[in-house]
Order: sequence, then structure tokens, then C-alpha cells
Amino acid sequence: MKQEKPLSLTVLLSNWFSISMLFISGEVVLRYGAKAGFVMVLAFLVALILVFPLLKEKRLSNVSTDWLRLFWLMEVILLQLFIGIILIKEIFSFAIFEAAFWTIMGSLFFTLLLKYVKKLLTLFEISLLSLIFGMAILLPNYVYLQKGLETVYHNLLHYHPKLLHQDQTGINGLFFLLVLIFFSKLFVQIPVLRQVTGSTNGKGFRKLIIAGIIWSTIVLAFSTMTIVSITQNMTIVHSNELVPELLRKLSTPFIFYTVLISFYIGTFIKIALSFLTFLDFPHKGSLSPKLIYLTLGCLIVLVPYLYVKEYTVLAIFLYVGALLSSLTILSFLFSLVKNLTMKNQ
Repeated sequence: MKQEKPLSLTVLLSNWFSISMLFISGEVVLRYGAKAGFVMVLAFLVALILVFPLLKEKRLSNVSTDWLRLFWLMEVILLQLFIGIILIKEIFSFAIFEAAFWTIMGSLFFTLLLKYVKKLLTLFEISLLSLIFGMAILLPNYVYLQKGLETVYHNLLHYHPKLLHQDQTGINGLFFLLVLIFFSKLFVQIPVLRQVTGSTNGKGFRKLIIAGIIWSTIVLAFSTMTIVSITQNMTIVHSNELVPELLRKLSTPFIFYTVLISFYIGTFIKIALSFLTFLDFPHKGSLSPKLIYLTLGCLIVLVPYLYVKEYTVLAIFLYVGALLSSLTILSFLFSLVKNLTMKNQ
């Protein structure tokens, strides 16, 4: 049988990267202090290392991952929809229901476009990576040039010392929860990771490590922007508005709208790429019931938000991620019991 060529880092990173990285890393720093970005990066690298032995484990085929992948896709869609709604409200001052409508329509359009025009796959992947890389390089530098590194540190030291010397209560729990969440996300993507490593595990693992370092660098770059925003004493109604309001305050209208529109399109691309990845996974049974459950799950979370508006991007990431982690652990336990039962018979 002809051996398939290993997937490139472009494909892998397009699975890992999303606009939500900017919002999640920023809110983690806001809640847990300046060191929280490093905690988030360390948790991801630990989870990546824990997944390495599983890439060679053939018995994982006994673990049912269909529903795990469904929850993974639901989390991706919810995060991107939430961020898309936030962005379009900032851009056009839409009412929340109008913002939700156009965001959902845009997501459906990009998803159907990619599903039926597969030639756009590489373009979508490169566009998303270019957007994330470009913004990770430009935005932190632009923001710090506007205020000055020494000024930012002075304001933190004298007016926001809590951010530098944050009480570490809860940081250990956050670390272990993030390890579980990242591990479950990587576990769901094991078929993709195996295609990246190929048959040459040594070289393949090096590719995964390089990808992990790149991911970590991007997260740290985005998390530093939150530190600047805190020193600006901005009046915001919700922590979700922190990043857009920082850009509004420190940049020209042209830069502000260009960045936010780029991010908005990036949410559509991420949903489309994730949905196509989900379809490419091996599935047991018909896809139709799973897609119905996916739609209902997204609506159950999204509709209350449109009325209450109390969710944060980090809350969605942690709550759905914790659920995904719990289901992953249960799947392992059921698989273990099943294997032991078969051996005893």
C-alpha cells in the first residue's frame, strides 16, 4: 500500500490557531496576573508531551471519539461565534441579535464555500496563519510603541501592583485544568497528529515540538497586550470588550477597523476549517444525528447569551473544555474496562 505523505505544519497550525487565542490569553492574564500567560503555555506543552506516547498506541482505536470530536467542534464554533458577535458590534454598532444573525450567516457561507470548493482549503489555511502571525508580530509592537515599555511598567508597578504580584490562589487549579483541556483537544486530533508525524516518529515528534513552540510564542505575544490595556484605565462593560477597546483607544480609525474586520473574517475561516476537519475524521454511523445535536448544543449556549450577556470567552473555553476533558477520561475508563473484560473471557 502506498504510504501517504505526512501533513505539513501549515495544516497542523491551522488546526491549533484561532482568533480566540487573543481573547483567551488576554482574559487569563487579566484574572490571574502577568505570569498567567506562561502558565497557559506550560500547560499546553505538558499536554503535548503527554500525547506523544498515544500516537504509537494502536489500542486507542477502541476508544470512541465521535462524541468527543463533536464537543470539540462545538467549542470551536461557540468561541468563534462569540468573538464574531463582539467584533461586529464594535465595528458597526449592531444590536446583539443583528450581530448574531450576520455572524451565523457569514459562518455558514464560508463553511459551505469550503465544503464544496476544496481548492480553497490551502488558501484558507494560509490566510488564517498569516493573519495570526501578522497580528502577533504587529499588534504587541504597535501597542507598546504607542505607550512605551518603561511607561507601561511604571504604571503597573505604582497603580496596578496586583497584576505583577498577583495572589497565586487558584493558579495551580487553572494549570491542571488547562492541562486536561489541552490534552483532550489534542487527543481528539490524534488522527491529524499521526498524519503529521508519519512513519518517521523521531522527525515527526520534532515537528510537533516546533509547532508547540510556535503556538506558545503567539499566545505570549497576545497576552502582553492585556497588560497594556489594564494600565489605560479603560471603561468597559465586559471583559470581552477589552481587546477592541484597547485598539480603539491606541490606534487610528483605519487601523482599528482593518484589524477588527480581519479578525472577524478570521472567525469564519476557523469555523470552516474546523468543520472540514471534523468531516474528515473517521465516524461510526450517520453524521446527520451528530450535526443535529451540534446545532442544538450551540443554540442552548448561544441563545441565553443573547439575553443575559454574562458569558466570557474564557468561561466558554473552560466550561466546554472541562466537559470535553471529563468525557475523554470516561472514554479511557470504558475502554480500559472493555479491554480487561475481553482478556478475562
